[in-house]
Amino acid sequence: PLGPLEVSVVGLGTNNFGRRCDYEQTLTVIDAALDAGVTFFDTADIYGQGMSEEYIGRALEGRRDGVVIATKFGSEMDERPEERRGNPDYIQWAVEGSLRRLRTDVIDVYQMHEPDPQTPIPETLALDPTAPRGPQLRPQCRIPCQPARLLDEGLGALGLE
Repeated sequence: PLGPLEVSVVGLGTNNFGRRCDYEQTLTVIDAALDAGVTFFDTADIYGQGMSEEYIGRALEGRRDGVVIATKFGSEMDERPEERRGNPDYIQWAVEGSLRRLRTDVIDVYQMHEPDPQTPIPETLALDPTAPRGPQLRPQCRIPCQPARLLDEGLGALGLE
């Protein structure tokens, strides 16, 4: 389990989708992963400048309910390279882009890929996902996604406490 979310022991990292793998190759990999019982997919908006999320969204269309998707924000995107990537307006923009590309109405696990040295952490953490225009994030995975707790749970599951 990842908090209250149930995931497979093995997940699929997707940083090559949209870069080294075209859509057909991505679909083949995702189909094979699903056939092998993989239910956890890890991506980021920066992978292929959004193409990884786009390919995952297309490939999982109609099969989204059976998987958990983790995505990340905070790396420099071509569309807004000068933006402070830790401020709530940028995060809102990033969430909306990920939701659109992933073709989903909710993000299961949302993480900051790298800190934004221009934005104080309290400002980044001020994002309110329950606000009327707030991002659609699973309640247990709001910013921050409690990385220390998740790391402890992951190490515990591996017997490495």
